[in-house]
Amino acid sequence: MVAQNNECMSSAVESLYLSNTDENIRKVARERDDFLRYQAKREATIKELSDENARLRKLLENNGIKP
Repeated sequence: MVAQNNECMSSAVESLYLSNTDENIRKVARERDDFLRYQAKREATIKELSDENARLRKLLENNGIKP
């Protein structure tokens, strides 16, 4: 490999590797953050819909309608 015999090339290869590694770490962190936000939103939506469902069932029962 050319980089093994050339100190300047070895340094450049190492810099590129570290740069790409940092970018990959940032990408994984962004993806995890996106997932956690999605998960929280999904759970909030499920709770909201469950509460609304319970409210509507109670309204039906209060009006003599069996759900």
